Amino acid sequence: MTNLQSLSIFLTERLMLAAQEIFKAVEVTVTEYHDEISRSRQENELLKSRLLEAGIQ
Repeated sequence: MTNLQSLSIFLTERLMLAAQEIFKAVEVTVTEYHDEISRSRQENELLKSRLLEAGIQ
């Protein structure tokens, strides 16, 4: 195996690891946003029901 082939393999492995780390970070962020959206929707529904109970809507 030549030095160029070794370098290519090394760089490919490093780039794959970096891509996996980036994907995991994006996945975590998307999950957090999804959870936040769900909480916001629940809060909105609760507030709507409170408004209805208070006769404001």
